[in-house]
Amino acid sequence: MVPLAAPSARADDAAESVAVTARRVDVHLTGDALAIDGLTRVLRERLSDAGAEVAFQTADAIDAEAILAPPSADRAHLAHVWVDLAGEQGLTVYVVDATSDRILVRRVARQDNPEVAWEGVGHIVELAVAALRAGERIGIERAAARRELLPAAEPSAPPAPPPPPPREREIAVAPPVRKERTLSPGLFYETLLLGDGPEPVTGPGAMLELTVPTRRLTLGGVASAQYRLPLVAAGDGAEVRLEGGAFRVLGSASFAVSKAGTLAVDLGPGLDVTAARAIEGPLVRATSPSTSWSFVARAELRYSHDLRVVRVFATVGLDAAAQLRRYVLDRGSERVVAFEPWPIRPFASVGVALP
Repeated sequence: MVPLAAPSARADDAAESVAVTARRVDVHLTGDALAIDGLTRVLRERLSDAGAEVAFQTADAIDAEAILAPPSADRAHLAHVWVDLAGEQGLTVYVVDATSDRILVRRVARQDNPEVAWEGVGHIVELAVAALRAGERIGIERAAARRELLPAAEPSAPPAPPPPPPREREIAVAPPVRKERTLSPGLFYETLLLGDGPEPVTGPGAMLELTVPTRRLTLGGVASAQYRLPLVAAGDGAEVRLEGGAFRVLGSASFAVSKAGTLAVDLGPGLDVTAARAIEGPLVRATSPSTSWSFVARAELRYSHDLRVVRVFATVGLDAAAQLRRYVLDRGSERVVAFEPWPIRPFASVGVALP
């Protein structure tokens, strides 16, 4: 296959005028009904943005001779498009310049999410139609396309008469529908460095993720709750026991980095609840009780890998505390700082969720 050629002039002024003014694009689709309906929605949206008048048809099979037929004298057509959705090796796109001898042939690999492949086909067709309307050339000459589409044919033999065209029917195009939303529950285990030592706070948690696919990104949100196991922090000979929980509500934007891998950026607020108890002497908290809460802001980077049955993920990030608290103990006539958390706290977690 040859990519879209660089912009070039037509052979004469009349051909260039046709390329600019012609708007009709015929689209022929083969495959199962679900794939045809999905690709039709994508192509209708993209080609209408390009200013084309589109007519959709279905066919039982791709007709190579019809694709390779010489251009007709009909100047109303800008392009003829065939898309084979049933191929075992992937999706094949043929964009035929209705006014010249050039054909663009592209193949798109299948994806676990068929919408990704449909969007890839739509992108190819949209660029090709825009190039034709601008008077540019696309693809390869028909002779080269014939060798690719009909490799067993003798080069010197004249082309056989085209068979009768396959029975075609106009398909009803449903109005655009909203993208599918998904809710995915999961479990995780997190370790956060709370302060000097360093003092790690660990514990299990549960999460619920909402995802809404868009054309380029997947948007959504993550809500989580975590139990933090008891931690004994010591300073200047004094000790304090900390235990509590953490709650987070984050906005999320993610994109695919491989066939099964996704990278997400999550940002949002959270709430930490901590119960503190002195081990030596009574706990002194001048401005808050022994059970306290504080707001934090979280930023994290999350990689997920789809294993079909489940999805595993790993996360790294930072918490920024809106309030700084020190844990102070009375020891005789003096006060001792038992522990002072950091304002910025790094963390990491691993987990599993439903896909």
